[in-house]
This record gives sequence, C-alpha cells and structure tokens, in this order.
Amino acid sequence: MPPGTASQLMGDIMNRHSHWAVLSCAVVLWWGCEPPEPDTPEPCLAHEVAEGVEIRCPGQAPVLVRHGDDGQASQGPAGPQGPAGVNGESGPAGVDGIPGPEGPAGAAGPSGPQGEPGVPGEQGAPGDRGPEGQQGPQGAPGADGAPGADGADGADGAPGVGCVTEHNGDGTATVTCPDGSTATVGCRADANEDGTVTVTCGDGSEFTVGCTVSQNANGTATIRCADGSEATVGEPVDPEPLEDATVVRGTVLTLDGEPIVGATIRSQGTESISDDSGAYSLELEAQDAVVIRVDADSYLPAVKSSAVVDRHPTMIHFRLLPANAPEPFDADIGGRIGSSRGAAVILPPGGIVDENGRVIDGQADISITPLDPSVPSEMEHLPGSMLGVSGDNELTQLESFGMLNVEMTRDGDELQLGPGHSATIEIPIPSGELPDGVELPVEIPLWHLDEDTNQWREEGTARLDLERGVYVGQVQHFSTWNADIPSTSTCIEGHLIDRNNRPVGGARIRNRGISYFGGSRTVSRPDGTFRMPVRRGGESVLTAQHHPLDPSHPRLVRAGDVPTRLPLRDDDRWCLDIGEILIARAPAIRRQPNLEEPPEVPDNEGDEEPPEEREGELEDFTCDRMPLYELRQAVRGFIDESDEAVTTDCFGVGQRPLPGDVYRVVAHQDGPVCFTTTSRTLDSLISIRAEGCFQESEVACNDDAGNQLRSQAQVNARTGLIYYVAVMGFGEGEYVLVGNSGRCP
Repeated sequence: MPPGTASQLMGDIMNRHSHWAVLSCAVVLWWGCEPPEPDTPEPCLAHEVAEGVEIRCPGQAPVLVRHGDDGQASQGPAGPQGPAGVNGESGPAGVDGIPGPEGPAGAAGPSGPQGEPGVPGEQGAPGDRGPEGQQGPQGAPGADGAPGADGADGADGAPGVGCVTEHNGDGTATVTCPDGSTATVGCRADANEDGTVTVTCGDGSEFTVGCTVSQNANGTATIRCADGSEATVGEPVDPEPLEDATVVRGTVLTLDGEPIVGATIRSQGTESISDDSGAYSLELEAQDAVVIRVDADSYLPAVKSSAVVDRHPTMIHFRLLPANAPEPFDADIGGRIGSSRGAAVILPPGGIVDENGRVIDGQADISITPLDPSVPSEMEHLPGSMLGVSGDNELTQLESFGMLNVEMTRDGDELQLGPGHSATIEIPIPSGELPDGVELPVEIPLWHLDEDTNQWREEGTARLDLERGVYVGQVQHFSTWNADIPSTSTCIEGHLIDRNNRPVGGARIRNRGISYFGGSRTVSRPDGTFRMPVRRGGESVLTAQHHPLDPSHPRLVRAGDVPTRLPLRDDDRWCLDIGEILIARAPAIRRQPNLEEPPEVPDNEGDEEPPEEREGELEDFTCDRMPLYELRQAVRGFIDESDEAVTTDCFGVGQRPLPGDVYRVVAHQDGPVCFTTTSRTLDSLISIRAEGCFQESEVACNDDAGNQLRSQAQVNARTGLIYYVAVMGFGEGEYVLVGNSGRCP
C-alpha cells in the first residue's frame, strides 16, 4: 500500500459514515423528528498483515487492502456508524451533473401472464387457385331428399266443342255454336198501357193476350180482348146531371178542416157570409179573372183570383191561417216589438196614422204573424198567389224564403205608417230543410201583396242575418211582406173528367212545389181543360177539386225545360200535357183508430137507449173502404201522432203500431210493382199487404232505402188481386207515395 493510503482510506470511511449520519438526521428533521443524540463510536483498527493491511471495524467484517493494487484501493469493511452530526445549513443547489453513459441492457425478465385474445383481423385476399387434385374414390349414396313443393296450376284447357247459351234478361236466350250459328229461343212478355200483354218469341212470332176495360158515359163498361172479341157489361144508367149555373161556391175552413162560421167573403161589390158548415156562395158573372177576399176574426185575411166559368159552378175553397194575438204598443215611443219564430217589427216614434192620415198617440195594437214556406200547410194556404210584378213591370213566379203579415189597429180601426216614416221588419228564414241545390240568398228582394190584384209588388230589399235567422229590411207601409226570388217559368196543361168521362169545368186546381218553395193555382175551363205556370225543370204535386166531387189523387209533376213568358196565352204550344185527371163522387172514407182490432161497441148501462145503428157504419171500417190508389200517380200525405195506428213487423220494428195511412191498389196486370215514399223531414216506413189490410197479410216492407227519408218495397202483383200499401212514420211530416210497374231500382 502506498504511504498515506491506509489513513486516507480510513478517512474516507469515516467521512462516508458521517455523511450518512447527517443525511439520516436530515431525513428525520424533514419528517418532524428530533435527531438522536450522537454516541461515541468505537474506532476501527488497522493491522499490517502479510498481504497488506487488514482493517477491522466494530460489527463489520475485516477488509484486506492488498499491496500493489495499481492504486485502486479495495473497499474495506464498513466501520461502525458514527454519531450523527449536527445538521448544517443547506448549501446552494449543486450544478446538474453530466449524464452517465447508458448502462448495458438488463437481462430478460420472466414471461408475463398471457394477454387477452386480439381482435380478429380482416379476411385476407383469396389466394391463387391451386392445381386440380386427382379424383377421389366414389362416395356412398346419400339419404333420400324431402318431397318438393307442389307446382303451379297449369293453363286453362282449350274450349270444348259445343254450344253456349246466354240469357238475354227478357225471357229469351241466345244459343251460339262453334260453327258460328246462333239462335234465339224462348219468349218475352211486354205489358201494354191498355192492360194487354204482347208476347214475342225467338222464332219471330208475336201475339197479344189479355183484355182492356173502358168506362162508358152511361155507367156501363166495355171489355175488348186481343182476339177481337168485345163485350159490354153493366146496366146503363143516366149520369147525374151537372149543374147548369154561373156561380162561385166554396167553403171557409181552418187548417184542421173545421168550418169557420161568420167569415166575410167579398168580390166586386158582392158579399157572402159563411154558414155553419163554412159554405158560401157568390153570384158573379162569367169572366176571365175575379179577386175574392175572405176576412175572419183571429185569422189572416186571404185573397184568391180565378176565372168564373159560364154555366158551371166555380169552386174556390179557403183554409185560413191563424193570426198571432195583438200586442199593445205606445205609438209615441215606437220601438221593437217581437213575435213568434224570431219575427219582429221596429216602429218609429210618432209615425203611426189612422185611416184619415192623422197621427195617433198613446196605446194601439199590433199583430205580427210570420209564415214559413217550409211548412206544407202554410205554403198551401198562403194569403195570396205566388205571382209577382217585378220592379221593371215583368210578371214572374216567385220562390219564397219567408213571409210576414203585420196589422195595426186601434178599437178595430186599421192603422198605417205615416208619410215619410219607415219601419224595420225581421222575417224568419225557413225552419225546415231547403230543397236540394237551394241556398239562402245573402240579399233578397222584398215584395208586398196587392190585395186588389192578388199579385205581389217588388219594393226594396232585405239582407240575411244568419246568426239570428232572419231577413232584415225597411218598409214604408204594412201588409203581408214576402222575401222572394223570381223564378223561370214553364207551363203544364191537362184535362179534368168525372167517372162518366164528362169534362169537369170550374174545378179548382192547385200545384205546390216540391223542389222549390212556390206554387200556382187555376180553374178548369168548361171543356175540363186547364193550363198553369210551374217552375221550369221543377218537381211539384198537383191536385184538383170540385164540389160535390172528391179531390183527385195528387199527381207528381216533373216540369219541362222550355221557358214560358207570363201571363200564359191560349196559343202557347210548349205546355207539357200531363193527361187526364179523374175527380169523381165517392163515399166518405173513415178508418178505425187501430186497424188491427174491430171497433169496440160500448155496453148499455142503466136506462140509456141503445145507440142507433146507422146503415153502412161498420162497412166504413173494412179494408175495402181504404182510398183507391192508381199506379203512376203521386199521392201526397201528412203523418202525425193523431193518425190511425198501423202495425208492421218490418226489420226489427216488431209488431209496433205506428201512425200512418193505408191505400188500396188493384192490380191490372201480372208482374212486379215498386212503391216508393220520399220526404223532406219524415223517417218513413212502407208495408205492402195482400188478401187484407192487416199486419198478418204483410208480404213486403222496407225502412230506409238509401237514407232515412226514403223507403221502397216491391210486390209481384197478380191481375185482379187487391193489395194494400201502408205508409207509416217515426214522428210527423209530409210524404209523397209513387207506385210504378216494374222492379225497384
């Protein structure tokens, strides 16, 4: 060992221990600990040995420092730990040292645990096709496969050889064979209007069978058959002579048919008072037009115009509409006075005068009565005609959308609006359903009734207040006011006869619109012919009446499309001829309240005399007393809760009695007959009975054919049999019944 080596080594060792001691203390102080008190360590001893110097420190293995170690001293054994030095002050931060050289790579560590399987990679690109391999040995046979699905149907085979038969729908059939030949076999039968039947067969032959019956003027009937034979049956009688008189007659009745006694009827200075039966008579000269006015307490005045037929009684009947009771008002104040159905009048203050033109003051009375054109009973018995004179002086037919009658009185004397004053009137619009295609006009002309001519005069306009359901307009005087629109007219004509084929002159003919709110009236000429205006293209119902004959059956009229100017002229060639209309004397028809049970005869009690039996009274309740209906005619009726009860077993109604009417129909030929009822408001039901008019004879019925306001039923009629058609209703309303030969559509 070189000189100073051992001592230097000892110093290094001591310094090293001292540094660790200081470091340990510093760590303890950093964590908040007090450094241990320094102990006096035992010194290390150096001994010379043959190989060098051996250093022994307490608690350490001896360290040998050999001689000649190229100046590199070996590390001796660690000396004992010296006492911890006192913490010195922190020196300045040293300069960063130079990084040492990179050490050699460490030895590989042990294998880690196996990782999770990786995500499958994308499929690689197809490799090149390898060389074709050699054919292997034949395999064993496979198992049988499952049966395959059924195949599709094959195409139709070719037509077979033979003939084809096609029914023609008229009773014949056409046979077509493969060689192109055809033949028609069988026969068809066509009903003729005279009651005979023409039979036409496939071989071209044709013949007519059956007979016709015509009524003769002497009460007999002539039967003519298709084979040319003819026979007259019945005993000839002299017909009742027609009255030879030029006179106007009629009755004044309520809407319910009750007589109005004491009504005043006036015309051309002649006056009559209705008697206990409501009848009146006016001796007037024959003329083309006469105006007749009727007044009765508590009823609206009515005006009708008519021709007076020479040497034929002219019949003019009235049914008066009730007037609303008068209401008091103050003529000095005026103001709004309301009435039924929303009608009202607004009077000016101090604007009312008497018949002499003097302004009145104080209390007076006013009656305001609205008329609804959608109510059939009101439309049929209007106070005047439905002809008007427009502002440019053209005569026209009118279609109404509401009317209002206003009458002011004081102590029975009539009052009017004074000159320069006007009043506001509010006319209610129709309460019922409007005809198809008809809408309420926003603005409409106003017309007042000229009672001297029985025509309406255009004066002013009214506007629709739809929210309140009224037309509002200004007027300068009071009478009956009408909110109307003019319509385009055409005309119809016909011929009235009685049972003896004699013309009936002087009969009253009335036509009421179905597809519009309007109508017209006329009187037949001495030869029974008549002509009257109707709405162009419209549908209406026509009836005729002559005293003492019963009214005709209502007839449905479908007007033509040719326009006609008014007034009508006798040489007008474009009037639609609707043919003959029969009005004849017939026995009174009465029906029991319930057709299913005979009338009850009250027991006699006490000393009361038995009721007097009247000849024919029980016959009045038989089915044969039902009114006779002829096919192709339109019968108009009205059903309400007061009508007789008719029982039916139709479509779930189940033997329920309903109010209704019953008609008797005689079949004049074999074949189907279709009966149809239509209405604007009535939910009707139709029932057909055979061999009696009672429910157990019901053979067909229908409730609602397409909608609630239409019913339709069909029967296969047999010549000579009597059928009964019952029209019933759920509620009340007007209906039209029409029967036609043929099947229902």
